[in-house]
Amino acid sequence: MEIKNVAIIGSGIMGSGVAQVSAVAGYDVVVQDINEKALGRAKSGIESSLGKLAAKGNIAPEQVGEVVKRCAGHHTKTDTAEIGIAPGLCRGGDIHLGSHVFLLLIGQVHQGLEG
Repeated sequence: MEIKNVAIIGSGIMGSGVAQVSAVAGYDVVVQDINEKALGRAKSGIESSLGKLAAKGNIAPEQVGEVVKRCAGHHTKTDTAEIGIAPGLCRGGDIHLGSHVFLLLIGQVHQGLEG
């Protein structure tokens, strides 16, 4: 199975970092978070970080826009049936939130496999 898409559950420091690295590597990335403001901060942080990488010559300036386009943020539940990797990064180790997200994700992937 070739992985083309990555879903990140949680847009905090770790989630946005994993999203950025995945997008730079060429994967299409969906970031899901219950906090819409956190998604905005993650997108701004990724854009800022990519700008710094381009300024240092680590990536080409034209790559910045391409990488940002590969990152989509969603505040609501999205279909993850076509996702190859889905790390869950829950704020503060909240086991109840993490369990809930995991069960939702497994249900979506299971439906995708049956469909």
